[in-house]
Amino acid sequence: MIPIHPNVVKACRARYRAAGGKSDPGDAFMLADILRTDGHRFRPLVPVSDDIRALRALVRGGDDLVAQRVALANQLRNLLEGFWPGAVAIFAAIDSPIAATPRNPRPNCEP
Repeated sequence: MIPIHPNVVKACRARYRAAGGKSDPGDAFMLADILRTDGHRFRPLVPVSDDIRALRALVRGGDDLVAQRVALANQLRNLLEGFWPGAVAIFAAIDSPIAATPRNPRPNCEP
């Protein structure tokens, strides 16, 4: 399979038809002729390797975690503003580790 950008097809259309109209049989002929005459200019589509798929999954997972962190920080900011106006100004960044650290890390123990 060889991908051909639509702009290439649009630029070549004038060579094959004076009116520049489009039709499926005409486009099929034109694509076949473009590959016949200029095929050396195009690269065949190479299947993605398993390593690339794994890397894409990791990057997508990281992006999802960042989006979730931003959403949780926004939710925390909104809750703090509703419960205690001005509390957000105490923290340099609402998503910093110190902002999420509880005052008493062991809830079952007496202070």
